[in-house]
Amino acid sequence: MDDNWIVWFILGPFVFSLMFAGPLIGLIIAAFIRFSLGFRGWLTFLSVLFISFVYYLFIVPSDTMLGELLVMKVAMAVHTAVVTILIMWGIEKMIQLVNKKRNTQMPIDK
Repeated sequence: MDDNWIVWFILGPFVFSLMFAGPLIGLIIAAFIRFSLGFRGWLTFLSVLFISFVYYLFIVPSDTMLGELLVMKVAMAVHTAVVTILIMWGIEKMIQLVNKKRNTQMPIDK
């Protein structure tokens, strides 16, 4: 019996959760920027891009095919930043829709 599948069955979820922490940290930073400064697209994009790139630079091992190329780490950071911006934009639109619906349903007393 091959031992590799046992090792990946036990350690696999932890390896992928380490890769997922970059977008999670970026989303937390984006949420902080959104609640403190409002929705700022470029500021959120650049901060998440920088944080994700630094995270991937240290987390993704350099001896693998994915981690060997700096371009791949930049591409992963750009992807993380774009997805984070889209998530924050969607949440902002939902908040605006709920507020608009709530304001139209409440009668105005004169």
